Amino acid sequence: MNCSRSAADRGASTRNRPELYERRRQELWRLFADGVLRPAVHGEFALEDAAAAHEVITARRNLGTVVLRP
Repeated sequence: MNCSRSAADRGASTRNRPELYERRRQELWRLFADGVLRPAVHGEFALEDAAAAHEVITARRNLGTVVLRP
């Protein structure tokens, strides 16, 4: 990860700075593509088990993404 960004860049909001948002977006996708960032997957459910997946989410038992598979 590139740590050479200025303190202003690291703490700045991207709300009114589209160029900063774009730089950060590109960096995140690069890190994902390089395998540095990986999504946290709590579990995978068959589509038929969507009700059970929904229960996990509504009960706040998931510690990552809940994936439905067809």
